[in-house]
Amino acid sequence: MSEFTNVLALQRALESGSISSEAIVSKYLEKIRKLDPLLKAFIEVYDKEALEEAKTLDAMRRNGTLLSPLHGIPIAVKDLIDIKGRVTTAGSPLFSSIASESAHVIDLLRNAGLIVIGKTHTVQFAFGAWGNNEHMGTPKNPWNLKQHLTPGGSSSGSAVAVASGMVPLSIGTDTGGSIRIPASFCSITGMKTSVKRIGTKGIAPLSRSLDTVGMFAKDADPLIDLFKILSQTENQLNIKDQPDKYSMHQIRLGRISAADLKGVQPDVISTYEDFISLLSGLGVSIETFKMPFTFETVAKVSSAIMLTEAALEYGELAKDLSKPVDSSVRPRLIAGTLIPGTEYVQALRDQDSMKHEFAQATVHLDAFITPSSMCTAIPIDQVNHDRPPVRYTRLLNLLDMCGISIPMGFGSNGLPIGLQVGGRTGDDEKIMLIAKQIQLVTNCHVQYPSDMQFY
Repeated sequence: MSEFTNVLALQRALESGSISSEAIVSKYLEKIRKLDPLLKAFIEVYDKEALEEAKTLDAMRRNGTLLSPLHGIPIAVKDLIDIKGRVTTAGSPLFSSIASESAHVIDLLRNAGLIVIGKTHTVQFAFGAWGNNEHMGTPKNPWNLKQHLTPGGSSSGSAVAVASGMVPLSIGTDTGGSIRIPASFCSITGMKTSVKRIGTKGIAPLSRSLDTVGMFAKDADPLIDLFKILSQTENQLNIKDQPDKYSMHQIRLGRISAADLKGVQPDVISTYEDFISLLSGLGVSIETFKMPFTFETVAKVSSAIMLTEAALEYGELAKDLSKPVDSSVRPRLIAGTLIPGTEYVQALRDQDSMKHEFAQATVHLDAFITPSSMCTAIPIDQVNHDRPPVRYTRLLNLLDMCGISIPMGFGSNGLPIGLQVGGRTGDDEKIMLIAKQIQLVTNCHVQYPSDMQFY
């Protein structure tokens, strides 16, 4: 097995019998032992349990029983997600109780034959897009080992684990960009699902109106299988059947205007424009569409909802100055406690009207595309928490849309840049299939951190 094997290759190797799940898990555990002391993506690794599960799943395969297409594949999960008998910290030393039962997503993963190999670091209470965590540690972006760069957050560890090859799949959550920002910074594929498409029972909340569960891999293909395992489509939404593939000439995309790119890092803008030209040359129909409202309005409405709901969960902890709450988190939680109820209710009403306006503006499009982040990763000591790189990502959470970040290139500094593909509520499968089609004709997603020569 090569050092950077994708999930499809793992599936084929398991099907052919050329490798066992036990051997795959052993290989990834070896990578974790080698790399995680440097990268610090994992908060806990389940060595013995993962190997025992792999042996059981290998025996099932030999007997002709397969639980899903991802039977026997290891996966990591963000440390907001309860696993029975394990501590869920939510990125905070304040929490140390052991979960009495597993989150619904854990049950679904195990029922499908995936092996939970460990839990990954998160921003405290999942409240931050850069990835920093003062009290529990900040994972290191694998694209520069000489300097500690932001991994993106809040699903920082889950992204770093996949980007560095320590695990082929991982689970994160996303309230305003917490999957797509780290996917962009780490040059992997990260999917934010529509609200309620994947159940959140047993997952520590931040903003119950905006929280979603999502997934990471190097490319979009395995995320389609993983989404089918985790989604509750039949119980939640009436979703039309999607085709199993798209041709480039069938895809209709909307792009944002030059005015909406103001303030974005120049390398990000040029990469975005170049990628659009590439897609257009391949037959994709792309047009500039006019936003029905400003991104500043999105920020205002989204913040009112998120801060208020986050304060409901953690505001009292933040007010107690003796508690170890991160300096980037405490002020925002306290600010949330001060938002008037009338402002919160008005934000919810604005949210509803904005959903309708945006749907009308994009009704003729399959999806719309933006940069995933306004910048590439930066040194963690240069982070300004008052200016998170979420201009484009929080739009999807506010409007209850789905979206995926895929690698689209690199800046002059050699750091990754992501493309966000956003779609309507319930179009999750469609967005992943579009991303898969784009990745069939591009190669950004198959590149790996050159610094990591010790692989």
